[in-house]
Amino acid sequence: MLFLTRHFMKSISTISRRDQTRLRILNKADELFHRLGFFKTTVVDIALELEMSPANVYKFFASKNELVQAVAELNIAMLQGAIVKSIKEEKKGCSRIRAFVLAIYRFHQNKFRAEHEIYRLILAAHDEQWRCLVNFKTVLHGILTEILEGEFEAKELSHLEASIEAGVVLDSLAWIINPLLMFELENTQVMERINAQIHFIERALA
Repeated sequence: MLFLTRHFMKSISTISRRDQTRLRILNKADELFHRLGFFKTTVVDIALELEMSPANVYKFFASKNELVQAVAELNIAMLQGAIVKSIKEEKKGCSRIRAFVLAIYRFHQNKFRAEHEIYRLILAAHDEQWRCLVNFKTVLHGILTEILEGEFEAKELSHLEASIEAGVVLDSLAWIINPLLMFELENTQVMERINAQIHFIERALA
């Protein structure tokens, strides 16, 4: 699955030539990480596919590790976009939380389940606590806080209370936010757990 989304393709003519080249490199790196494997893919491989010199790739990324983390950041941005889009389509708090969870599940399912080599990349990101991953968790907390504020508004509860509750919900969803934990379960088990957890959250919020 190529990472470069239609959104980027549509807007690519509006960005600088340098940024266009950077996006081409990231897109090709993401493709090769899936096709050849994260550890087997080299900067030379990426450069050859793009018909450019490795030195040109290094103008944009000082090392392969920097390139890998940039690809991870773009993937996270795509997941964030999917989450925001999914919750906008729902009005009730619990329906929005369900949409939030399912967006993460579907992204991981489509992007990583059949890509065994990518597991190692995900493991590195979690073990080393890459900055993009830490920032993403902060974003998720913010999204949940906003959802819960809407639920708490009628009850005249504060932003602080919504933020605390969001942290609790986020902690309880750690198993699905981290695809390594989610993939320990069969698909049917994942959906059963999601349904049970959303039902529990709904009762708690009520």
